[in-house]
Amino acid sequence: MKMSTHEIAWGLAKAGTVALTSVVVHKLLDEAYAVIQKDHPPKNPDSPDTDWKEAVIWTISSAVLAGVTSVLMRRELARGWVKLTGSMPPGMEE
Repeated sequence: MKMSTHEIAWGLAKAGTVALTSVVVHKLLDEAYAVIQKDHPPKNPDSPDTDWKEAVIWTISSAVLAGVTSVLMRRELARGWVKLTGSMPPGMEE
C-alpha cells in the first residue's frame, strides 16, 4: 500500500521529534543528576565498576524522564499538526 503525503510528513515529523527529544533528555538528565547527586552520571551503568545504587538511580531516572518527555513532545507535535492541517495526524484519528 502506497503511503500518502500526510503519512510520510507525519513519519518524518515524529522521527525528528524523537531525535530532538533524545538530545534534550540526555542533557537534562546529565545536568539534573550532577546537581542532585553532586557527582557526574555513570558513564556506563552496565559496568561492574559502577555502583549498584548509581546504576539503578540512573536507569530509573532515564526511563521516567525519557517516557514522560516523549509523550509530551508527541502530544505537542500532534497539536501543531492539527493547527497546520485542520485534521488529526495519520493513525491518530478518533
